[in-house]
Amino acid sequence: GNPLAIREWALEQLRQKGELIPLDQLFAFPMDPNDLPGAEKLVLQAGMVVAFILDGECEPVRAAHGALKEALRKGEGVSEAFDALQTAVQENQEDLRFFGNF
Repeated sequence: GNPLAIREWALEQLRQKGELIPLDQLFAFPMDPNDLPGAEKLVLQAGMVVAFILDGECEPVRAAHGALKEALRKGEGVSEAFDALQTAVQENQEDLRFFGNF
């Protein structure tokens, strides 16, 4: 029925785990398979960021995502485009938190 049911469940799971991981740490993605609760929180928050990039309707993030897709199509400037997308997400943390209801 609800196409967003899994997203809603994942966001609720993330909210139950407390405060968000700082974005610079999240983007480094320090996955430790020996820390299952930490790894779970990392994956859930990464999913929230991906959902925000795709559906958050934040214009600077949307523009950076479009530029990344174009760089991938062209096969050039990809690293710079990833950096720009990361920066756009970081600069719009308030919108990200609102999107995830934090």
